[in-house]
Amino acid sequence: MTTNQADPARSGEKAPLLDVRNIRTSFRTSQGLVYPVDNVSFSLDRGEVVAIVGESGCGKSITAFSVMGLLGDSGRVEQGEIFFEGRDISAMSREQMRGIQGNDISMIFQEPLTSLNPLLTTGYQIDESLRLHKNLSRKQAKEQSIDMLRKVGMPRPEAVYAAYPHELSGGMRQRVMIAMALSCGPKLLIADEPTTALDVTIQAQILKLMQDLRSELGTTIVLITHDLGVVAEMADRVIVMYAGQVVEQGDVYSLFQNPKHPYTRGLMNSTPKIHEIRDALESIRGTVPAPGEMPRGCRFSPRCPRAFDKCRTEAPVLQEFCGNYQVRCWLPEEQEVTLDEH
Repeated sequence: MTTNQADPARSGEKAPLLDVRNIRTSFRTSQGLVYPVDNVSFSLDRGEVVAIVGESGCGKSITAFSVMGLLGDSGRVEQGEIFFEGRDISAMSREQMRGIQGNDISMIFQEPLTSLNPLLTTGYQIDESLRLHKNLSRKQAKEQSIDMLRKVGMPRPEAVYAAYPHELSGGMRQRVMIAMALSCGPKLLIADEPTTALDVTIQAQILKLMQDLRSELGTTIVLITHDLGVVAEMADRVIVMYAGQVVEQGDVYSLFQNPKHPYTRGLMNSTPKIHEIRDALESIRGTVPAPGEMPRGCRFSPRCPRAFDKCRTEAPVLQEFCGNYQVRCWLPEEQEVTLDEH
């Protein structure tokens, strides 16, 4: 790990807000060390929305927790660097990270009911962050919390401020989580499945709220989801993860028009499309391998319908493909060889 110094190569006006470089995250288990995130790199420009997609168990949330410094006692980023505004936050102590968590970088967690303290009112929980990071009085924090609840479209914000989490609906709890995450005006918002288990009407309201926050406040957003419809509506770029690695990333239009990795194609083909009529959707056979049980070669090869011998013996690297587009697959190279031979 490097020391907590500004990175001269990334300094200047065009430096990305977040620059994740080749991180490898480990956890201690009863079976030994496992690596749910392995050699992951990506960056975010200010005001950008980047979606991270993939099945459950692909490493999406652990990547976010690595950025937030929320890996607990058993996990750590043991390789690579995470630069935020030029500072290597992966080298920071927990005390240093507390000044960033909830202030410069905030996160909307997947399950609002389990993320909110059932013994405290929602208002107290929003106030806590404001008083910690902004040094506000109790009265000032209350006024700002109620104003933030109003901004996220909460009906009767004063009553919600005084309510306990179990007294609110799922959509209202999710709005409380968003109000908490945005209360200190973060530069980066990480939203982990923000519309999971919500009905379609509430989903649309939450997505509209996030779009408004981006346009009004210039908030940079990492959107973790398995819903490709949400990705198409919200994202500028897409990062596809499989078995702890990035397998494809590029701008949202190129990826949706011409996905190059077989896993990405499988995700696309398993998603219903409004302009197509099918008897049945395609599915990706098998399951994501556990972190301690990775296959040889390409990690997707046991499930890939287009795998050939090289895929089962050699691990592909993430390669540039047409500018800023990246793919971790031997297939484009194999196709080029085949074309050259003819």
